[in-house]
Order: sequence, then structure tokens, then C-alpha cells
Amino acid sequence: MSNGTKIQRIPRGGYVTGFPEIPLTPETALLCDENINIRLGKNSETVCPQDPTCKKCANHYHDTKRLLKYFHRGDEERRERLRKWFPIPKGKESRDIIVCSVNFGQLYLFLNWACSCWKNQVFDVRLYTWIIPTDTKTYDILVALGFNAEPLDWMSNGTKIQRIPRGGYVTGFPEIPLTPETALLCDENINIRLGKNTETVCPNDPTCKKCARNYNETKRLLEHFHQGDNERRDRLQKWFPIPKGKESRDIIVCSVNFGQLYLFLNWACSCWKNQVFDVRLYTWIIPTDTKTYNALVALGFNAEPLDWMSNGTKIRLSSKYTGSANSGPHAQINSIAAFASNFAVQMGFYTLLMDVDMVFLHNPFPWLHRSAERRDVLGMYSPRSDNYGFMNSGFLFFVPTEKTKILLESYENLCLIKSISDQQLWNVVIRHYSFRQLTQRILPRQLFFSLWRSAEKYGYNPNVTKVLHTVSVRKASRLVAINQWHFNDKCPFWDKSANDEAIRYNLFIVGTKERP
Repeated sequence: MSNGTKIQRIPRGGYVTGFPEIPLTPETALLCDENINIRLGKNSETVCPQDPTCKKCANHYHDTKRLLKYFHRGDEERRERLRKWFPIPKGKESRDIIVCSVNFGQLYLFLNWACSCWKNQVFDVRLYTWIIPTDTKTYDILVALGFNAEPLDWMSNGTKIQRIPRGGYVTGFPEIPLTPETALLCDENINIRLGKNTETVCPNDPTCKKCARNYNETKRLLEHFHQGDNERRDRLQKWFPIPKGKESRDIIVCSVNFGQLYLFLNWACSCWKNQVFDVRLYTWIIPTDTKTYNALVALGFNAEPLDWMSNGTKIRLSSKYTGSANSGPHAQINSIAAFASNFAVQMGFYTLLMDVDMVFLHNPFPWLHRSAERRDVLGMYSPRSDNYGFMNSGFLFFVPTEKTKILLESYENLCLIKSISDQQLWNVVIRHYSFRQLTQRILPRQLFFSLWRSAEKYGYNPNVTKVLHTVSVRKASRLVAINQWHFNDKCPFWDKSANDEAIRYNLFIVGTKERP
């Protein structure tokens, strides 16, 4: 029964058929809808004219929401404390504990209860009680008396007086991430359609779900990716330690299959050739096939293990790349990169999400940090008039602000409705009315250059340009033409098998002359 049967043991309380499968919220409980909830006598808590959710009449809604948010930030450490304080006896499934909360004014009552247990020889209350004090004086007394008192660190910052997040206040910004059901990206009354817009056109379904051909596949990817979050968090902390005295650090996130490995390794070679930095110290790479994983590990990269994909996803992403844009496994590979970027930002990293068809001529991070002051997102310019512009989703720098975290959690949820173009979905999402207070900047084109058509005409200068992004097709041949192809046997990141794969699909052949 342990693997694959999908047959659950009967819970001790019997089956839960007809019981909610997910917890209720104010929006689903509708406690102030008198047609649903019968009012018994005086019932001020659930009387709120014209608001069945009760939220408009809830005097402490925002205070309590902040308390809840900050309380759960310490859940991992709290879980370890409770296991230490209240170990489950050998051979038992569980044990009893007593939970209460107290301030200094009512501490005398709590201690009288403890004394009653001592006087009446009931038990040693310290062996059973988890007490949550709400002020320092109470905490110090309880600890001195030997009680298991919850530390106050979760309350010390942000609950009553919020610090200003690095991106400014989030007033008027979504407090919880958007989903297909709340974003309504296919409601043309909410989202203006600019030119070609296949991702958010779905007649009679404002959620877009009915027209999302990869919905179930992407949902499985997302669910299985996050099943390994605890181990992933430990890996990232080990791979990318935060320097002493610093709050955060930079990491680069990208995803790749074997067919595009030659492009990723050319980027690594460009950093080596141009003496930018050792990319292995910055890069978290998510491979999508075994051959790519083995090659990356052999070269010393921090490559995400494939165990999350190996069981249960029932998705096998192609390892091929034939040179065409937006084809094959492109959509899912970019979705995986988005999931990973969100994870890194939630951990507090300054995160550069980028495609693998890059060349670094100079270190972009000092410039990015100077431009990121009081901003949430920086992005490369995409010179288009439709929903594929204005920001290039292949090079995005995320500052780990509260707004950015909500934005990326929303974007991850909305990847479920994506068919092929992350570029279009990203630009639709950041135009959404909910995110109008997002502080963003388009990076200067000459410094962060999209290599498309004629390089020099559009401002490319190897002495000035910091980053090249080789958009569209014939990537390698165009980089060769401007002397920016560095993947060869002189580079420490050389891998013959990746080079042979590119040759197999004629990816170095110069095509027809590009339009000027």
C-alpha cells in the first residue's frame, strides 16, 4: 500500500466525505451571509451589511493578518523546538500537550494554574505546556521558571510596526498571490489585448484554464517540484552561503536541456574569457535530463538533482533542440526556471533569471544593484508593440522585496495557463492592474543588448555592452560573426558531447542573411 495505490487508511475520525477538503477562508465561509449562517441572538461578529465575507467590518483584520503572517515565518524552527520539548514516547503515534498564550498582566492567573497542578499532585505542568508569551517580561519569567516558552523573535520585527520593505510599502498591492481564478487574464474587460495575444484569449472562460493545453502537465511539474523544497532549501544554503554581515547575495537561475547545453556552456566560457567571474559560484542550474545533469556536475556546477522529475510526474521533456524558437520543450523548461526563481526570491536571494543564450562581456551585478535601489524588478528591453514587449523575460533581475515575492508567486501560479510563450505571459502579468504599484525599470539597450538583426546599428559596442542576449534563431552563427563564440576546447567548460549535439542539428550553420 505504501507506493502508488492511492488508498488512504481510514482516519481515526472516520471518512471525511462531505467535509471540506481544504480549509475555509472568509471568502469561502461567508459567515456574514444570513442566508447561509443562522444568527443566534446577539452575534456582532457575523453582522456586516453588504459584505458576506465580514472583512469590511472586521476591526482587527490587518493586525491579525500580520500576526498570522509573521507567526508562520518561524514554523521550521518552531517544529524543531516542539519535537525537542515534547518527544513522542517510543511505540506511540502522538502525545498530549497544553497550549496557551499570556501577557504580563494575566501571568498571575497562569501561575496559579501551575501551582494548582503542583498542590493537587496532578503533574509537572512544564512537561506538557507550550506557552506563548506576548512580551519580554513574561518570557523572561517563564524561562526562569523552567517553562517551554516560545521565543519572541517572530514578534520583534514587523507585527505592530512594519518596517518599510526595500521596494516600499505594499499598500494597494495584492496581499496574497493571484491565481487563474483571481487574475482572470482572459477577461478582456480587465486585460487589454495588444496585437497577437494567444496566451490570454479563451472565449467564455476568463480564467483561461479551458484553453490552456499544458495546464495539467504544468500543474504536475509544479506540484512535484515543490515536494523537494526542504532538501532544496538546505542545498541552496550550502551552495550559496550569505557572507557574514550581509543580508543576502546574488544568484543566477536558469534551466537547460541537452540540446541547448552548448549555449549555456558558451555563456560560462564567455565569463571565463572576459574574466567576469567564476560562474559556478553564482549559478543554480536546473537540468531537465540525465545527460545534461551528468555533464554539469562533472564540470563543477551546482545542478539541481533530477529526483523530483524521476517519480510521478509522468512528464518526459525532450532533450533535443533543433534551432527553432518557442518550440519543443521550450515552454516547460522556462516554467521550471520560473519556479526555481520564485523559490530563490522567497529565500531572500537577489535573483537573476536568465535564458542560456547569453554572453557576459562585463560583470552586470554592480550596475544592476545601483539601478535596483527602491525597485522590485529590472528587465532587459524587448522592443515590441504587442504583448511580447516591453520587457524581455529572458533576463530579469529580482530584488527580494515583499512585492516581488507576491508577484513571482502569482506568476508561478499563472504559468499553469501558459501554452508556449513565457515572454507574452510575463508581459501580460506585469501589466495586470493588481501590479501597477510594482516598481520596475527597463535596462538600457546598449548595456543589456538583445542581439537581433544588425548588432552595430542598434548600439552594440563590446567596450560598453555588459550582456548580450541572442534572441530568435541562428544563435551560434550570429555570435561567431561578432567574435563572441567562446565554447571550444581551450575553455575549462568544454564538453565535446554538447558540441557534437549542436553539430548534429546543424546549429553552427550560417543561415540566410539577416535583414539590416
